[in-house]
Amino acid sequence: MYLNNKNKILEAAFLLSIKYGFDNVSIKQIQEEVNFSTGAIYYHFKDKNDILDHMLNKYLKGAVEDFKKNLRKYDGSFTEKLKFIFYLHLGKELNNEKHVIKLSNDIEIDHTEFDLFLLGIYHQHHALRPLFDEMTIEMLDIFTEFVEEFKEKKEIRDDLDSEDIALHIYSVVGGFIKLWVGFTHIPLEKYIDINIKMICESICIKN
Repeated sequence: MYLNNKNKILEAAFLLSIKYGFDNVSIKQIQEEVNFSTGAIYYHFKDKNDILDHMLNKYLKGAVEDFKKNLRKYDGSFTEKLKFIFYLHLGKELNNEKHVIKLSNDIEIDHTEFDLFLLGIYHQHHALRPLFDEMTIEMLDIFTEFVEEFKEKKEIRDDLDSEDIALHIYSVVGGFIKLWVGFTHIPLEKYIDINIKMICESICIKN
């Protein structure tokens, strides 16, 4: 993957931030990582916070867009597609160990580290919280579209509000990610299947 100088700086800052935390990374470290002069850094970015703004637009918004594209192109039943969603939230594709976040030189990002990076930014940089809120709403819209798809296919009960169902599924998936970090003794496949079964118990049409 070819990167122009601006994206090289962003990727270097991102990788350093994943490793050390954004607030612990200096412009000098970024400069040394990409082997650019300080002037080259400031040619593309006003300051370190400007780098952060661009980084979130690239990687946070990019992750949401990738999620939407991957979900729309995946074909399957409600339970199959729901399992696909769980794997996507782990940064993997179902039946494929490929990570969803793609960087140059085949660098792979552990999604737990990515989530911790985002959590740190949300906690430390209050001015950026509206962007996180915007992405949360976007994700809820994606989940609502997913629910509507399977209401039309008569796999989900139509007496329940689509956005309420979407919020429930989104909450389960988000909570699953955080809990799985501490429940690694349970096989991933079993853990996902348990969550899918409980969701289906409440919203799926019984045949």
